Amino acid sequence: MNRIELIQAIIKKKNATRYLEIGVFKGYSFLQIKCKNKIGVDPCFRLSKKKIIYSLLSNMSNINNQYFEMLSDIFFTENKNLLKEFPPEVIFIDGLHTFEQTLQDCYNSLNYLAEGGVIILHDCNPPTESSATPALSIPEAEQIWKSKHNSGWTDEWCGDTWKTIPFLIKNNPELNVTVLNTDYGLGIVSINKPEEKKIYQIPNNIHDYKILDYSFLENNRINVLNLKELEELHNIIDKYI
Repeated sequence: MNRIELIQAIIKKKNATRYLEIGVFKGYSFLQIKCKNKIGVDPCFRLSKKKIIYSLLSNMSNINNQYFEMLSDIFFTENKNLLKEFPPEVIFIDGLHTFEQTLQDCYNSLNYLAEGGVIILHDCNPPTESSATPALSIPEAEQIWKSKHNSGWTDEWCGDTWKTIPFLIKNNPELNVTVLNTDYGLGIVSINKPEEKKIYQIPNNIHDYKILDYSFLENNRINVLNLKELEELHNIIDKYI
């Protein structure tokens, strides 16, 4: 199961009509997802008008797409009224692959998530140490890795997005947080206690998580990520969604 299949399964389960994606880039997932109303956010879209038009042949829901070419922080700041009036029911986060920005995107999303909504995060289970190299881009990660190691670079990169999961598990007990062991780790986040509405903002205690190294993940991956296998998907959907 890949990210598109999981997102689509959740949309179907919830009969969702409002979808938000952070980190659209070339539209690999965004243009394939079928949902009545979709919002895409990216500071630098790689989507041609021709590609968008052709996407309508296989997915007519793309006719209602809204595109916001800006940083995700700016999007959440400048579109509060839109998000309050039409709160997203399903949100997919695949933006800048850093712990800090992924956590920020997750908290911003939680502030506007519809009641009973679900957040999916990509790249939460990096398969190798090189793929978890903290950086701002694939070229930078490759350069950093190769400057310290003679081998081991595999052209796979997830960044240190994974640190968001143990942080949320430890600091936000009101959330359901798990990672599905597929497609480089698909994090699933939902609010367990919707009656306890709160404003989410990054606290000051993220440093201890920022400096975690890959060995912390590798030595205790199942517990660190609350990692679940595909065979448990139905139980996850029943429990978290």
